[in-house]
Amino acid sequence: MCGEVCWNHEQNLCENCAPNLDEEIALAQAEAAKEQAFEKAKSVDWLKDRYISRKQAAACPSCGAHTSGGKFCPECGANLSPSVNCSGCGKKIEGKPKFCPDCGQKLA
Repeated sequence: MCGEVCWNHEQNLCENCAPNLDEEIALAQAEAAKEQAFEKAKSVDWLKDRYISRKQAAACPSCGAHTSGGKFCPECGANLSPSVNCSGCGKKIEGKPKFCPDCGQKLA
């Protein structure tokens, strides 16, 4: 006998054979609410104010501060996406490469 731990008094059987329907309904409601929360969260555009087309820096390369996805560091003002134009082909180059990825021109 299961005793008070897992005995369903309404059915006079253990809960493995006769689950407590109130507990099962509460569990189903909680699981449905969780699924609905995930579905509702998927319908929101969480990235509408973010610059997806440029590289993001999680930490400022100058001072190490958290950048919050901005163009400039909120602590020291450093440009988080520095770019230059190649003197050979005019291509906009992000980061700090030594050579232009399009024409091979050495960059200053």
